[in-house]
Amino acid sequence: MKFESYEDVLKKGSLATREVTNLGSFHQQLFTLVTKNKIVLNGFYDKMKMLNKIECEPYGFLGNE
Repeated sequence: MKFESYEDVLKKGSLATREVTNLGSFHQQLFTLVTKNKIVLNGFYDKMKMLNKIECEPYGFLGNE
């Protein structure tokens, strides 16, 4: 992936998808099973509260009291 894809996801909060091909083997022969579009980068971050597009803080954080 190009660096610009990472920047777009971070700045715009968008998704980056790529085509992924699954391989499998039956009786020692390789086959292409499925080709899907999957999300490889996501701008959504659910582990902390986002203050803006870059800065975040833990949920329940009370600040400097």
